[in-house]
Amino acid sequence: MKKPAILESISSNIIVIGIIARLDTNKGINFLIDAFAEIASKDPCLSLIIVGNGVNKKELEKQTEKLNLKDQVIFAGYQSEVNAFIKYLSIFVISSLNEALPLVLIEAMSHAKPIIATTVGGIPEVIIHLENGLLVPPANAAALTDNLLLLINDLELQKKLSLNARKTYETNFTVNRMLEETKSIYQKIIKT
Repeated sequence: MKKPAILESISSNIIVIGIIARLDTNKGINFLIDAFAEIASKDPCLSLIIVGNGVNKKELEKQTEKLNLKDQVIFAGYQSEVNAFIKYLSIFVISSLNEALPLVLIEAMSHAKPIIATTVGGIPEVIIHLENGLLVPPANAAALTDNLLLLINDLELQKKLSLNARKTYETNFTVNRMLEETKSIYQKIIKT
């Protein structure tokens, strides 16, 4: 999978934090930007990439300018091939205020990425805190900051969460697994 052109300018020693979401209030991206501002001011070797479009794009761009993050935050816009972006992320974040079970979470797990996600909707049914990801309350920039710092500073934890995220994906979300589950349901129906 080829590296997206927009990521070519990012040096290989940069930690790339990323989110793939519709740019609207419900996705809580403003809280992620605030959290990123806290850590980026102390560490210039960080970058935040925001993949997606939406009604809040201009507002979020203004927020990054106001926080002097213009050089460290990349707005990639809509991308049809999100897996190419996920592959090159160091840390994947879902900062949603309300969510069901986002497909992009499953995609990040399939790529064995360390994940920080909010405790909304079906996310806590998939992510177990400190096992296969980190969970934070929604609308809480301080909790995002703390958990980003935890991951950035603990390579062993990154590795553990990444491996366990991939295992969760393989156990629960592969096509073969879903086919087996469907087959099992049909067999139960036929027997009754």
